Amino acid sequence: MHSKVPAVILMLLASVLCGCVGSASLHESEKDHLNIFDEVKQATVGAYIDCCGADAEFDGIVIRPSLIDAEGNDVFWGDESLSVSIEIWTTKLEGGSTEVRDQRVYAGTGYISGWMDRILIPFEDIDAKGKTYGWCYVTIHAPVGDFKAVNGYTPLIP
Repeated sequence: MHSKVPAVILMLLASVLCGCVGSASLHESEKDHLNIFDEVKQATVGAYIDCCGADAEFDGIVIRPSLIDAEGNDVFWGDESLSVSIEIWTTKLEGGSTEVRDQRVYAGTGYISGWMDRILIPFEDIDAKGKTYGWCYVTIHAPVGDFKAVNGYTPLIP
């Protein structure tokens, strides 16, 4: 009977230690995850045309939303799906020299799950209204808040 007592104590001690280590690791992981998004100070967005299929034809506009830190660098993150609200507008000259937003030609939501993800908007989803370029507005919905960005030269046609 004496030989079973140390084994039971050892098992209890091991389960308590494993529970504490597992709990601390989970807490640290969650803390690191939130700290990554705490680094975000602003957003940027790139927009360009690309051929994503097997053919050589342009398929649409590729939107690359980015979260940026205080030094102006991309914040590296992954494994979290963030929604991105997207609007694309044509522009017009106001007063003969100031370019302003004119007509909305696309509105939708895309999702990114890492810092390198891109969103494809097919040309058939865009009513370019005879214009060749416009402005792309995005709002990245991050765990720490919303971040907005504008691309002032977004191609609307191939």
